[in-house]
Amino acid sequence: MRALEDAPWLATSGVHPRAPQEPSPQLGFVCGLDDAKALAAAAQIGREVTPAASVWTAISDPALGHALDASRLDLRRINLVPATAVALGASLLSESAVELIARAKHEDYVARELERGRTNERNPSVVAWSVLPESLRASNILFARDVANKLAAVGASLAPLTTAAGTYDLPLEARDLEPLARGEHDRWVHDLIEDGWRFTDGQKDPERKLHPLLMPWEELDEEEREKDRDAFRALPRLLARAGYEVVTAKAVANG
Repeated sequence: MRALEDAPWLATSGVHPRAPQEPSPQLGFVCGLDDAKALAAAAQIGREVTPAASVWTAISDPALGHALDASRLDLRRINLVPATAVALGASLLSESAVELIARAKHEDYVARELERGRTNERNPSVVAWSVLPESLRASNILFARDVANKLAAVGASLAPLTTAAGTYDLPLEARDLEPLARGEHDRWVHDLIEDGWRFTDGQKDPERKLHPLLMPWEELDEEEREKDRDAFRALPRLLARAGYEVVTAKAVANG
């Protein structure tokens, strides 16, 4: 509401849920303003200055993301980064950072499903984070909490973001992607079964906790395996939302 006071035209700029877009090579940055003014400024940059840009916006209150989900504002290219995220350190992700990563992962998943032509009618998970079933939110949160452990297994780690927007490239060898994806699928299957989900040869049913992909990695078709790989290819963008980036021991040694 405070953002609307500074930029009343935002009220007619679009309707949620936001349709996620592919990252743009153009970037905009907003910092040094209070949250409402920062949001209004970021929206204006995206509307009038560089319409194709992704705008990275420093905020002091991570809960602002929830407010955006509940609003009717079309702010699809605005990426919220907590202004204090760098102070969290490389080894500890706060709960707010975990949720930012989890939300970003879900939004990226929705974008890719829409690209594949899979709408909510075919996949009940293609919805805004705010209405995603609790068990599926929990799965994304568990992914975010386990990121550091998975990266450590391939010689990488998390570090505070050192540039305004980080890099969109995963700084790992191609051979490292497969164990990351396989490990994530195994983790996902284990956690869903622990939560009471069961295999079905029909469609996914979040209400009855039925899922057709509760199977070993070897039994997945290539398209489904690619979704797990996509989650790690997108990791630099997901982590940047919380003020982190992926670094390797080689990169640290090179300074």
